[in-house]
Amino acid sequence: MITINQFSSGTAAAPARLPTPLQNVPDDVLVTRVVNEQTLTLASSEGSSAYVLTAADALAIMRAQFGSISTAFGDKALEVVDDALDFDTWRVMHIVMTGRDQVFNGKELRNYSSSDSDAVSVPAGGTVAVTFELIRSFEFLRLGARILEFCPGSEQARQLKWSFVRASGGFTVDSGKVTQSGTADNVLSFATEPFAVKVWKRVPRIFQNDIGGLTQMGPSGGLLAAWEASAAAASTSLGMISLTRKGGSSLHEQMSVDRIALDGIFQLPLGAMDPNSLVTMLWQPEPSCTLAQIPTATGWVLQQASNYLSMKSRWLFVPPSDEPYADAIARNLTDDESGPVMLSPAAASNPTASPGQVAISGLSIFRPSDTAYQLQPGRVYQKGAPPTTYVPQQLASGIKARVSGAGSADAARLAHEALGVGRYVPGGTSLNHGVVPPAGVAVLNHLAPDEGLLASTRALLTATK
Repeated sequence: MITINQFSSGTAAAPARLPTPLQNVPDDVLVTRVVNEQTLTLASSEGSSAYVLTAADALAIMRAQFGSISTAFGDKALEVVDDALDFDTWRVMHIVMTGRDQVFNGKELRNYSSSDSDAVSVPAGGTVAVTFELIRSFEFLRLGARILEFCPGSEQARQLKWSFVRASGGFTVDSGKVTQSGTADNVLSFATEPFAVKVWKRVPRIFQNDIGGLTQMGPSGGLLAAWEASAAAASTSLGMISLTRKGGSSLHEQMSVDRIALDGIFQLPLGAMDPNSLVTMLWQPEPSCTLAQIPTATGWVLQQASNYLSMKSRWLFVPPSDEPYADAIARNLTDDESGPVMLSPAAASNPTASPGQVAISGLSIFRPSDTAYQLQPGRVYQKGAPPTTYVPQQLASGIKARVSGAGSADAARLAHEALGVGRYVPGGTSLNHGVVPPAGVAVLNHLAPDEGLLASTRALLTATK
């Protein structure tokens, strides 16, 4: 863990914000999670006996101290990721992503008990310090598999905006006899993994829909989980549901919610927390899934068989990185000193990734000093100049030849190999007639048609894929 900064949060219902900028984030890493460790002093006005915090007290304290949690990235073009989430939604998001709970007094919140020997005891008329952790994961863990494709890189992490609001009135412990004393101390830490390529990622986030009715619309992008938040699985009133892509195929077709919950329990890794104890899970990926197994859609739709007006759907998803998004984020990466920067789909060289999965993989960042700068297709940005589309010469030559019909076999090989997806095999696949692999199609569709060459190529690929 890398300690980033320290800050205080008071007793008023006002935002506590992480000071910026964050300059001590190392280069060439992915940030897999952020941990806000808070140390709080509790004081008791009870004069006769000590008070031991219960599990309900621990939850009440964390709910009060961490309300309206917000995270965002970007110094010039701000991308809000978590928009004033309450602690309960934040908690379920972390459980779904990692199988682990938030931490109170050195153990997972679900495991804290007043009967334990290390339970927090507030002395009569005295004070005691208690420490707990608010954790934001960016890695996605499913039965031992780690998906790191959604983790922000160094440059993105340095532009983190982190805040939360203490609940008005604070918490109620021991009938109001135990209260907060003074300000709370916060230490923010990052967990990292080495990673040579600079990246900017659209990290997993929550979409909330509380509109009643038979049908609820979800977000677009890659779906990591969906749940109903008003009741735990054992007490839900939901019966049969369908979860479908807008205008496309289904993940569930008239499936029993009880069956979905039971399947989730069977797939739960040993020691992991079942989110169905807090909410009703409606969908999760298969165990040991990879990026290629994350379903994507231009829109998700949840339908119930009978009206359940109080339904509150929550969707954990990764939005796509389209051209307007790249153009906006480039403002955070360009200045007078840095020179030009190129943004390219992060999974563009993955031959197994579909166009939708390439879109949710985020953006790779290249600068002229990087070896790959001249080898990757992408959008090039420089302060004071409009964005341009760059296509490597080998790729451009191959596409030109293919579009004109000249030397199609050589053109296919050049286009294939220039995208860095391995050795060309004559004939290719039925998807694209051996011209450009699926990931390459996604690259070309991602690029703006600034040139007639790309426009005609897009038309060609649309006709042949």
